[in-house]
Order: sequence, then C-alpha cells, then structure tokens
Amino acid sequence: MRKKEKEFEVSLLQLKEQQASGQRLNIQDNVEMIKLHKLLVEKSNAFAAMEGKFLQLQEVW
Repeated sequence: MRKKEKEFEVSLLQLKEQQASGQRLNIQDNVEMIKLHKLLVEKSNAFAAMEGKFLQLQEVW
C-alpha cells in the first residue's frame, strides 16, 4: 500500500509541475501580447498624427 501512495505522490507532483510550466508559458504569452498591443497603439497613434499633418498639408496646397 505504501508503494501505491508514493507512486500517487510522484504522479501528483509531476502534474503540478506540468501545470506550473503551462502557467509560466501562458504568462510569457500574455506579456508578449501586452508588449505587442502597446506597440500597436504607439504605431497607430503615430500614424494618426502623420495622417493629420498630411491632411493639413493637402489643405495648404
């Protein structure tokens, strides 16, 4: 009976390690998505500003 308990504990520990590893990967993915989203917002804002300047220049010409 003791051997079965030990096997169960080992299996449980492995599952917990797999879960923790998966969570770490999810966190890394989320951080990358946040960085990409921030970059997209920055680029979109820069584009909108340039577009505004372009429209102003068109009005002048």
